[in-house]
Amino acid sequence: LFLRMRNKVELIVGAAAVLLTLGALLRLNSHSQSHGSPDSDSAQLSARLRKLEPLVDRVDEVERALLAHAKSNRERFDALASAPRPRPAVERRQAASQEATAASVVVGAGYPRDSRTDCATAVLPKGLQARTKEEAMKKSKEDKQYGNGIQQNKNKPNNLVDSADYWEKRYAMGGNSGAGSYNQIGVFKAEIMNDFVKENKVKTVIEFGFGDGQQLTRATYPHYIGLDVSKTIHAKTSKRFEGDSTKEFRLYDGDVIPGLKEDLTLSFDVIYHLVEDEVYHKYMAALFAASTKYVVVYSSNIDGWHGAAHVLHRDNTKYIAENFPDWRLLGTLRNKYAARTAQDFFFYGKCD
Repeated sequence: LFLRMRNKVELIVGAAAVLLTLGALLRLNSHSQSHGSPDSDSAQLSARLRKLEPLVDRVDEVERALLAHAKSNRERFDALASAPRPRPAVERRQAASQEATAASVVVGAGYPRDSRTDCATAVLPKGLQARTKEEAMKKSKEDKQYGNGIQQNKNKPNNLVDSADYWEKRYAMGGNSGAGSYNQIGVFKAEIMNDFVKENKVKTVIEFGFGDGQQLTRATYPHYIGLDVSKTIHAKTSKRFEGDSTKEFRLYDGDVIPGLKEDLTLSFDVIYHLVEDEVYHKYMAALFAASTKYVVVYSSNIDGWHGAAHVLHRDNTKYIAENFPDWRLLGTLRNKYAARTAQDFFFYGKCD
């Protein structure tokens, strides 16, 4: 724009100078023809030229000023053109949100904090942070589902079941995976996981403990691999999703599976049913060994016993921090129905 303006200014100035010169020559020519005397004409021409000199000087001065102004504008234009382009407001807000999420270590009061920068980052779901352990413990003490509130005994009760045998018999007798897969909490869990998988471009989800598949009916994962220890439920759930090429189901013996690695592993309402220490340790090792990027845990996160032989709550974040140093707690999410359950979401990222 400024370049075009400069060209126009030069054209105007040049045209003005030409017109002034032509006007002077025409007047001189007209005067010469009317008087006819060479000497007289020469004297008059010299006089007229002397009168024109101030005007010519003024034209030169104006031209220089205009050209200097055009040059200054051109320099400003070049500076503006080379400056970084301001991003639209929407783009700025999105970038700020992504940067804040990627750098997030705000995981909630009382949870391990990790400032490492070589770990996987994630777009985390929006919501309140997970309850503190004190808040969850208070809720669990009020929960009389199994006859008693949670008991913080240092020694485990001696009436706990064989977890694999318990779930095999439960499914064989027609039991299901529990209320958390069927009610509003099941819908909430599905919404969170579907969004997490989509936002973080997860290709395959491995779930440790798929159960009766009710929770899976709400999933929209690109590809899914389910593992479970129960032969009965493996057969039933495989039949339920027969013909769905995006899902596959495998029997699982509790150990780390060689060669099985995908970008996300998932544990929904399983960990607090692993009442034996050895089973719990193996499960956690397999859960983290099978992921290359993310681990998502939906569970309680407090130590204690509720009174049921198939439930034992554990402080998972503490255990993971102590036993899996290559993983970082990226963030937590409070249950939408926190008044009804002690379970929250915990999101982990793999570190290099």
